[in-house]
Amino acid sequence: MLRYLGLDISGSMIGLATRRLEPWQDRAEVRQTDGTPGLPVPDAAFDHFLATYVFDLLDPAHSRRLIAEAHRVIMPGGLLCTVNLTHGTKGFSRFVSRLWSSVCDRWSRLVGGCRPIRVAERLEPEKWRIRHHREVVSFGICSEVLVADRLGTV
Repeated sequence: MLRYLGLDISGSMIGLATRRLEPWQDRAEVRQTDGTPGLPVPDAAFDHFLATYVFDLLDPAHSRRLIAEAHRVIMPGGLLCTVNLTHGTKGFSRFVSRLWSSVCDRWSRLVGGCRPIRVAERLEPEKWRIRHHREVVSFGICSEVLVADRLGTV
């Protein structure tokens, strides 16, 4: 049977997720973390690591540590799957991402500290093979969708 583990720093999100996952409580668990990149799980314990709109909240050093932790907890051949705010490259999305970055630089709290980044640039080629990489634009906001295979041995 498949098992799922969700981690979040927010007690409110933990409560919400726990209530929504109640019908599957025998195979889905949600735990609160303190936000440090060290994950409370053994090496190579998972076949997938999913992070949606997490890396765009972290400073570059913290995100590199979390990517290293993802590599540690994913079994060889497992997948890193991320979605994050990224830089727009054309037209309106380019304007929106530049405006967003400018607001983040001056008044970070207005955008929750979230800023456009590129996770693909932070992956070490000897540790990850990018399987899927795409930018998706909705209402001028550009998101990076990335799926990478974990390379190497445990």
